[in-house]
Amino acid sequence: FLVSYKNYDNIKGSILYFIILLLPLFLILGNGITNSALAIVFIIYIIECFRNKKILFNNTFEFKIFVIFYIYLIFNSFISNNIESSLVRTTGYIKYFIFVLVYLDFFKIYKKYLKVGIVWILIIVLLNFDIIYQSIFGKDIFGYDTGNYARNSGFFFDELIAGGYLLGLSFLSFSLINFDNRIKFSYLFILLCLLACILSGERSNTIKFLIIFFLFSLLILNINPKNIKKYLLIFIISIISISSIVYYKSEQLKIRYFETISFSSNNNLSLVDQYLTSAYGAHTLSAYFVFKENYLLGVGNKNFRFECNYVEDKVRKVQTEIDQSNINLPSGCSTHPHQIYNELFSEHGIVGTILLITLILILIINRLKNRNLSKLNIVSLLYLIVVFIPILPAGSFFTTFNSTLFWINFLFFLLNEKIKS
Repeated sequence: FLVSYKNYDNIKGSILYFIILLLPLFLILGNGITNSALAIVFIIYIIECFRNKKILFNNTFEFKIFVIFYIYLIFNSFISNNIESSLVRTTGYIKYFIFVLVYLDFFKIYKKYLKVGIVWILIIVLLNFDIIYQSIFGKDIFGYDTGNYARNSGFFFDELIAGGYLLGLSFLSFSLINFDNRIKFSYLFILLCLLACILSGERSNTIKFLIIFFLFSLLILNINPKNIKKYLLIFIISIISISSIVYYKSEQLKIRYFETISFSSNNNLSLVDQYLTSAYGAHTLSAYFVFKENYLLGVGNKNFRFECNYVEDKVRKVQTEIDQSNINLPSGCSTHPHQIYNELFSEHGIVGTILLITLILILIINRLKNRNLSKLNIVSLLYLIVVFIPILPAGSFFTTFNSTLFWINFLFFLLNEKIKS
């Protein structure tokens, strides 16, 4: 990939290094900056294909799977209920596949894990402190107020996605540095991220964070088997301590994490009915009715936002059967159905969902066949797994923010390199 023309190659290498070094910052600055950075990587790839007079990486297993993945997305757009809308949003998705292929090659040549990890951790620590500051004073260091003391976004301002950011990058960043003998520092950093994640008010991402934290403690940190009980106790005490502080300090956070999510005033509803009368339940009902009418191939990528309007009456009917006295039940219509399987089944149907999940599993299994997994690979895999946890709400899989986090982790899962401490 990195061939002749020394000056050009040096510039190209520097650009790629700069992009991966500051990618977490680009995510904070917004989708426009992130997409521009990914577009530059794509352009560099195209230039290299012309220079080498061939399609690069086309002999790799990952390339072939990515081609099938992308062809399917384009096919799905052409058969969707709103071709133009779906196609506009899908065409550019190729940039994530090129990003993974280019940086797999990049890290084989430039062993810059430590510097990347340090910069990423610094960015994350600054975000953590801004979220904590915002939770205490009501505004972040730039004076931004979310208007909801239970939701602290830090540098993300009106985008309430800080918890997802911390989930996707905290463990990954620390693993890039690989502090084998710094267990106490590991816990301090991760606990700081956990506190910020809780303060973000993102319940689903906090649960996912705790799942990875627990497995991270068992599988990744070099804990002497004799001390496992000791560190498990420390883990439990740490979680209880942070949760207690948050619980008693903020009434709004206490309500958000421990009160019902239902919009119904009926306190005698079952758990299922409470869920169905919540915003998440309304989205699930919408996704179900959209899927029911397009069960084979779905309505097309990014088209739930249009089709949900046609099933609002059906959603309302189910909700009113549960609670006839409440007229303030949430609408099931949104830009996406807030759960990955709701999104996949409603927009891609049974065929598309099985195909997409199968392609991702093929890539994962192919990497697992090589048992030479590093801690970085395992941490990345843990993130990929929690993304597909059922029931728990999630952002849209195909948005710039979530796709970037997903494919960054996929990149480091596929990377077959041992990282020195």
